[in-house]
Amino acid sequence: MMKVEGNAGFTLYDRQEIETATNNFNKAHIIGEGGQGTVYRAVLGGVAVAIKMCKEIDESRKMEFVQELVILCRVNHPNIVKLLGCCLQFEAPMLVYEFVQNKTLQELLDLQRSRRFHVTLGTRLRIAAESTGPLAHLHSLSHPILHGDVKPANILLAEGLVAKVSDFGCSTINENTQAVPKGTPGYIDPNYILEYQLTAKNDVYSFGVILLELLTGKMPLSKERKSLTSMFQEAMVNGTLLELLDNDIVDEASMRVIHRVAVLASQCLVVPGTTRPAMALVEEELRRLALADEVQRYPQPPLVLDGLSFVDMGSTMSIWYDESKTSGVYSLENKALVHPSTMTSHRGLTTTTLCLAIAIAAELLAERAEGQCQNTKCGDVEIPYPFSTSLDKCVASAFEFDCNDTGKGVYKPFYGNVEVLSVSLQLGQVRVMNHISSSCYNISSKDMDSDTWELNMTGTPFMLSDYNKFTILGCRTLAYIADQTFVGKYMSGCVSVCRRGDVSKATNGTCSGIGCCQTAIPKGLDYYQVFFDIKNMNTSGIYNRTPCSYAVLMDSSNFTFSTTYLTSSEFNNTYGGRAPMVLDWAIRSANTCEKARKKMDSYACRSTNSECFNSANGPGYICNCSKGYEGNPYLGGPNGCRDIDECQDPNTHHYCYGECRNNPGGFDCNCPPGSKGNATIPDGCRKDFSLPLKARLAIGAVICVLVGLFSFLGWEVIRHKRSIKKQALLRQTDEFFLQHGG
Repeated sequence: MMKVEGNAGFTLYDRQEIETATNNFNKAHIIGEGGQGTVYRAVLGGVAVAIKMCKEIDESRKMEFVQELVILCRVNHPNIVKLLGCCLQFEAPMLVYEFVQNKTLQELLDLQRSRRFHVTLGTRLRIAAESTGPLAHLHSLSHPILHGDVKPANILLAEGLVAKVSDFGCSTINENTQAVPKGTPGYIDPNYILEYQLTAKNDVYSFGVILLELLTGKMPLSKERKSLTSMFQEAMVNGTLLELLDNDIVDEASMRVIHRVAVLASQCLVVPGTTRPAMALVEEELRRLALADEVQRYPQPPLVLDGLSFVDMGSTMSIWYDESKTSGVYSLENKALVHPSTMTSHRGLTTTTLCLAIAIAAELLAERAEGQCQNTKCGDVEIPYPFSTSLDKCVASAFEFDCNDTGKGVYKPFYGNVEVLSVSLQLGQVRVMNHISSSCYNISSKDMDSDTWELNMTGTPFMLSDYNKFTILGCRTLAYIADQTFVGKYMSGCVSVCRRGDVSKATNGTCSGIGCCQTAIPKGLDYYQVFFDIKNMNTSGIYNRTPCSYAVLMDSSNFTFSTTYLTSSEFNNTYGGRAPMVLDWAIRSANTCEKARKKMDSYACRSTNSECFNSANGPGYICNCSKGYEGNPYLGGPNGCRDIDECQDPNTHHYCYGECRNNPGGFDCNCPPGSKGNATIPDGCRKDFSLPLKARLAIGAVICVLVGLFSFLGWEVIRHKRSIKKQALLRQTDEFFLQHGG
């Protein structure tokens, strides 16, 4: 690390410092991603910082790039996130910013769209004016600095809803002509797409889109991919602007101001961009309009969210749906990660969200696994380590469940507001209850009421398992499943129909498109949202037979279609508007087992008798006990994997039908004395009728003696016979001698 000469506020960091601070750019450290790069939360020199990995820069431009950053570091603007330094020892520049514990304007807009609370016109104009200040200031420098990715997600809201523009720095790379346009769809200037040349006017256009969002409460791109800009321009030409505006800010007294803001937005969006106003003029006009008497008479009320309560999930505050209908005050000092579905009708229902800003502390898990951490329980659900409840504080927040009293002393585990049914260490799966999305015909309003849900597991140990299938029910139903809006890459759908609404054609147990449709999902998804195509397919014409359509991602093994689901609310009511779903989990601090073993201090498989397996869904790994052992592979010592006594275990004893002898990791199975054969199968051992070994030895000894004795006697007989023959020959010789006289 070194200070740049002549600028005490700008630091050039070493590659090793950046890698250490981000844990080698571990995904668990990511706090944001966009068109300009990826942002990691880290600590440098004991100070919390945000490190941004920009897009690659040409080697010839590095010195010019540093000079531009030094200029940016000298800027001390209250509405700019401070740039502290950079590192150029990577292919892509690394920028180090001050860390702002924040929310973003994007999140504020999302909450406003879903009617979580009311944001006044005055507050919207003040935030807009504060956001233009930094842009106007940097555009006016002798060496202008451009942003290039102006959007609500890059406008942070500090305490008191003070706007702070972030993400300056990477944009300075883009001043020259680029081969590929950079930025975020919906906010990119059409001129930039045509010319690939970034100018100050491009920032003005992007800010014009933000003004439209503040006025209308709508997204820059609709689900049908129609741009808010084109809808606004049509409304201005046709005189139907009032129909496009957000009803929360429409008031007779303030229409003059709203009209002036609309005209200003129109000027920012004009094509070609040469006639667009400078950002300084935009700032001046917005500050004047924000201070108008008709705006100031409506002060910003406290940001109270009906039906929401807060759950402390570590360093962040997350908002979860609370059926008790109590109210909570929205904290602006913490980053509340709520992403409501914008496809719902505004009926006061809160979208399911589960986006936890966590870093998987593998070192913490490893350290605690050697200590007193044990398996826990919440109600009737076993919770094995590394999971635990928030009561014992034995795990990192990523693996922490809440043990909630659901009424009458019945406790159940929850991950955020998602109920947990079971946890499997061996399979690396968690079964949970997922909310069912619905679209029903409202007889009173003669319109479709759609309640759609989304689930965000980004940054958690969980992935959506392909054990699940996207399941829809209905007789005129077209539903889609997709990942993140704008930045996602996955989208699929399913259509379910009954010819002329005839429910009788549907068949129990069959989900083939008549009244019921299912489609598989790929691996690697950590986010999903549901929306219905109610414009082209709805139940308005058959509501007396099938009033509702349903869609949910659910465990396919837990579903059997019934035709009564079409004519009643039975499917939605069976589990209280929910259905079982499977999540795959893993230790995500390392991509593979091989990489995890290189850092044994954070290696999660702590038991001596455990094995590591690469995750089958996304990066990471899981641990299992070795064959012949059972227990918890994530715990060391006696609480970890223990030898299975197969001779006593009822699950394995039936595999031995003889004498069982246990040994570490296995067992020996032999036939009892006096029998022989295969003891691992029924009746595999048979009585052995052969003589005992001692008897066989005795008989052998006797036989040997007898053989020796008979051999000796035979030899003696032969010797005796030879002796007789010899004597007879001698007598014959003597007789012959006497007969012949010598």
